[in-house]
Amino acid sequence: MIAAATTVCIVLVCLAVYQVLLTGGFVVNTRTRPLREVADADLPPIAVLMAMRGADPDLAEGLRRLMRQDYPDYELRVVVDSEQDPAWPIAHSVVEETGSTNVRIEPLRSRPDNCSLHCASLVQLAEELDDGRQVFVLADSDVVGHERWLRELVGPIAAGEADATSGNRWYMPPEGRVGSLVRYVWNAAALLSMYWFRIPWGGTFAGRTSDLRSSGLVDRWRKALAVDAPIYNCWRSVESRSRFVPSLIMINREECGFAANFVFICRQLLWTRLYQPASFWWPIVVHAFVTSASLAAAVALTVVGLVVTSWATVAWSAGGLAAYLAAMGLSLTLLEYRVARIARERGERAAWISPAVLAKLILVIPLTQCVHMAAVLTVLLRNQIDWRGVTYEIRGSYDVRLVADRPVDSGKPLNSI
Repeated sequence: MIAAATTVCIVLVCLAVYQVLLTGGFVVNTRTRPLREVADADLPPIAVLMAMRGADPDLAEGLRRLMRQDYPDYELRVVVDSEQDPAWPIAHSVVEETGSTNVRIEPLRSRPDNCSLHCASLVQLAEELDDGRQVFVLADSDVVGHERWLRELVGPIAAGEADATSGNRWYMPPEGRVGSLVRYVWNAAALLSMYWFRIPWGGTFAGRTSDLRSSGLVDRWRKALAVDAPIYNCWRSVESRSRFVPSLIMINREECGFAANFVFICRQLLWTRLYQPASFWWPIVVHAFVTSASLAAAVALTVVGLVVTSWATVAWSAGGLAAYLAAMGLSLTLLEYRVARIARERGERAAWISPAVLAKLILVIPLTQCVHMAAVLTVLLRNQIDWRGVTYEIRGSYDVRLVADRPVDSGKPLNSI
């Protein structure tokens, strides 16, 4: 039993060291460095493409920010699921409020049954994209950008430092519900994985319009569920240089219930399983199984050791647990400090972790691992998904069928559907 406890301890310590190294590398590599300032005359004309189905809580504010960007020449092109969708009147109201003349809003004209409606919306936008708009930008409807959001996103492309750029998401739920905190912890780990594997996030992404044409991404969208997940392989095919822009880690302050959070995590993992390289997906699966098994074994050995008074067993197994949880706590602390600094530099509120939230986080860290393991198992067996009122049957990565299309319930939080 002591040998088993020692082995488990060593595994957990290795996992802990791995996590800290990933986090430390991220923090060091993304230290705040001023982006090269690009003159207005050197910034290319761009088009911001956005698909909407349902009204996200911060949709109106996000649109206001988009329509007031510090960028010389850009258009905002929006496809809303239908004229009856809750997002339709909000989008038009903001256009009227801001007096914007560089915005075009239209309904989704075709509802194919062999891709997601989100992808269908982007196909519609891409087909009408003028090549004179040298760069295209993808923006999620829940993103609330700062004034220089577009300039910071497109600047490295204009300066010749990259062919594509992206940010990522970070959660700061003010109430700190359990479901929201599980999503916060899970997303922190996902951010690290995406950074080190150079996986772009479509919620804030910019690329050359010529690469959009030559990479085959639009054809992928015609048969896919996820918009951003296929970008990685498509951009590799055209040898595009991608760059992560730390200042474009976007803060999401929505709260989320426990069940809705599980649906969210399953959907993100499903996109990974279907569209990311096997070299990215299978390490996630192996890591989930090894970590969960090691944590379960450590807890079991600690209990057994206490029962039979084998203090060496208790010391090894409990020590491994403590090392792992301490590493996760340190990782979160370092990441939170890094992102909070970015948010404050943009003039955004970053203090949200109260003593009560901190106490819950201590329990949420191991809970998140349980949720993650359950989500991985679910995704390995799943062949159907419900997303914002639409049900899709999955036969393969690019072989999907829309089997039910229900109107979005305007009275129900989007993160619960």
